[in-house]
Amino acid sequence: MIQDLRIDTANIRHLRALLNGDSKLLGSIEQFAQLRVVVDANFVIRDLLQKIKYPERGSTALEELVSASVIEVYAPRWLETDLKSAIQQIGKKGKVSEPQLWSAWGDYRALIKWDETWEKPPDAFKPTDDPKDLPYVLLETLVGANGVLSNDSDIERMGGTRLTLDFVLSTRKYARAAVVSVSISVSGRLVGTMAFETLMRVITVIKSNLAKLSPQWKLFLFGVAVFAFLHPSSRIWLTEQLRKLGSTGRLVWEAVAAVSELQAQKHEDAKEHLARVYAVVKLDSGSNT
Repeated sequence: MIQDLRIDTANIRHLRALLNGDSKLLGSIEQFAQLRVVVDANFVIRDLLQKIKYPERGSTALEELVSASVIEVYAPRWLETDLKSAIQQIGKKGKVSEPQLWSAWGDYRALIKWDETWEKPPDAFKPTDDPKDLPYVLLETLVGANGVLSNDSDIERMGGTRLTLDFVLSTRKYARAAVVSVSISVSGRLVGTMAFETLMRVITVIKSNLAKLSPQWKLFLFGVAVFAFLHPSSRIWLTEQLRKLGSTGRLVWEAVAAVSELQAQKHEDAKEHLARVYAVVKLDSGSNT
């Protein structure tokens, strides 16, 4: 079913570049959201454990969002020392070995943008501060991050903005909805009259139902759908041409309508999830897709 369409969120990186290179396109669609976070050792450990225990799941939510360019992840160099201690503690429990954790960390660490300011906790700190958490809170301010991904409530007590796994999962829901919505919208605005002419030359060969259409046909219909629905005169013309094709035309028009409906639904889904994300980090959600 077309409602089940999934587009790899990694495509956001390419769509972002396309929108940045076309001011008119950007003005009509808006750019994807982009967030900046600091990550601490306990959040990294949770992700590493997921990668080891559930390798069939592939990338973690945070890895997916970094690949999509929706989240930038920063860490102080202190994280490496902090993580070493955490890995040793987990290894002693015996359920997951230290070599497994270090192997998973080898790939995961490439996500991170490292800051060298704090290779160790600062010497001066408040009596109520946890010195091990202080580098993360300080880095949040230094790089202008939206918060610190952490399971530790001390982050908030020390003046930082603590972000949880729920924040990451909500951001992923936003990204997955937005990539579908924007992909369809971009296709629609790049399709011109020639696309309709091409459509009418080959559409008569479509004799099966929508589920059997090739991925290339479905992608082409995305563009046709949005272009047609955004331009009343094109919609009238396309409706008339498809009417002449009888049952085949009705099939395609139903597909076109379904794509347009999907775009609208995903757009609303993306707005809803982004509003939740921005509420956590106290940002205005009215400026992004």
